Amino acid sequence: MELGENPVSTVAPVTIAYLAADGYATQLATELAAAGVTIVRRHGDLLVSEDAPIAAAWARNTWFDAEYLPVGSIREAAEEQIHARLLIKRAGTAEEVARLALFLATPANAYMTGQVLHLDGGLKMA
Repeated sequence: MELGENPVSTVAPVTIAYLAADGYATQLATELAAAGVTIVRRHGDLLVSEDAPIAAAWARNTWFDAEYLPVGSIREAAEEQIHARLLIKRAGTAEEVARLALFLATPANAYMTGQVLHLDGGLKMA
């Protein structure tokens, strides 16, 4: 079995990589705070646009490939199930991610460091 053929074989390395990056960001924040450098990591890419329906966005965040997603009414049902899991009941937009990135890059964010922000519509809490 090749890497990627089994959902567990793909999910485990991705999860480990995310946790390692979170730990690294926290360590960097600890080491660089005295120099006035802030470190904030962002999670979440469940975005939707006209070119990328939510089901395709969900596929990018799971183990299965977008080309195998259902079509037609089955896809619509899948999107309804995805929306139901989100506390905000919709996918995010690229503009919302851009606004967060802009805030993180401004002096208004000077006091936040060592944090992992989840921009996911409440999916992590659901």
